[in-house]
Amino acid sequence: MPYALRSPTRPHRMAASETAYMDMTGLAGILRQGCGIAIETRNPDACISRAAAYLMAYSSEAICLIGTPAELRIKAREQTPPDSWPLIDDALHLARRYAALARTTRMRLRIDHVTGDRCRKFHIDQLELRLLCTYAGPGVEWRIHGNNTIHRAPTGAAVMLRGAMRNHPSLIPVLHRSPPITHLASTLQRRLVLTIDTIGISRPQRLWTDRSSCHDNAGPLDVRD
Repeated sequence: MPYALRSPTRPHRMAASETAYMDMTGLAGILRQGCGIAIETRNPDACISRAAAYLMAYSSEAICLIGTPAELRIKAREQTPPDSWPLIDDALHLARRYAALARTTRMRLRIDHVTGDRCRKFHIDQLELRLLCTYAGPGVEWRIHGNNTIHRAPTGAAVMLRGAMRNHPSLIPVLHRSPPITHLASTLQRRLVLTIDTIGISRPQRLWTDRSSCHDNAGPLDVRD
């Protein structure tokens, strides 16, 4: 059974200039003009949390599947152990929702066991829409370009991000990054992250990225091919 929804929460008070680019009421908010990030906060489910712990102990290899939601379900059952299926079923539920919002029939579903500070710079991906869900460890961090305030999505939250290919050039982008974890206690230096995006981009490039490191103030942006 998928995570249960809960009332939206905010890590701190949002400025009006920030709320114009985000939506905390659900994933469908990403379709609103000007919205760069939509977050759906969900209550943790014990079965899914146990499945996440099992997957992280079972293997450090990423699970990467491509296909329609129906094809993803068949492939996932073939390639994952039964103890992980509560989490897999939740990921497939999110894949079906992504397909409806992105108006696509095929997608890439990836579950990564993250142990380092990869993707540590704020960036926007060169694709249309990407869905992220952190099943274990700290959630994705994000901020508005030109605003140094960093927000973090709760663990278990479903996060839909608008990419550069769906951004009008005049819109201020919402940048995101993986949260730094190597400075944490060794038992906390692990994350289990679901990524769903459109098929055809095997290694998404970053169109916008900060010159500064994650811990620095926001600097100018690069435009990359």
